[in-house]
Amino acid sequence: MNAHAALLDRPDASFPVAGLHGGISDEISTLLLRAATCVERDEANALDLMKQACSLLRPQGNIPPNRTSLSAGGLAPWQVKRLNIFIEQNISRPVSIEALASLSNLSTSYFSAAFKSTYGTSPHNHILICRVHHAKRLMLEGNTPLCEIALDCGLADQAHLSRVFRRITGTTPSAWRRHSRQMASDRTKADAIAKSSARSMPAHAF
Repeated sequence: MNAHAALLDRPDASFPVAGLHGGISDEISTLLLRAATCVERDEANALDLMKQACSLLRPQGNIPPNRTSLSAGGLAPWQVKRLNIFIEQNISRPVSIEALASLSNLSTSYFSAAFKSTYGTSPHNHILICRVHHAKRLMLEGNTPLCEIALDCGLADQAHLSRVFRRITGTTPSAWRRHSRQMASDRTKADAIAKSSARSMPAHAF
């Protein structure tokens, strides 16, 4: 066995990358070592690993070095924050997995796995959940027609909104809106009764 093969067989093998924070350097060297060990039997996986290593070499702006590496196979805090802001700002537009992966400086395949590890669901399903939450806020704020709310949430039409909403919540937008309004009305009446009762009580009762 030559020196290179022996080094690759060591589970703790590491090639420090000059000029980088220790955590990032270790992660890059690990990715490159994994790529080297599988390049002959799985070129696609090796290429993906090398892309991940390259993504860590890209400038990260003002992101602290100790927050760049992924934690336990998931996304780093700075990536989660960046994704949440991006999704919220683009809730009325199509949001592709490719755009989210690029925003996180990860390959699409690795991003999908890391995203699910962090959020507990796929990027596509998470975006739909965010659209439904936005629809709920809009329904509570006024009497905007559901067809307009659907467009504001990045969905094709009212029928699309109804399908997605029912799949996520188990009920339709119309039924949810009626129920929420009834609950709000009941709370208002209960508060009014409580205030009226308090005013009618004799002063010595306090």
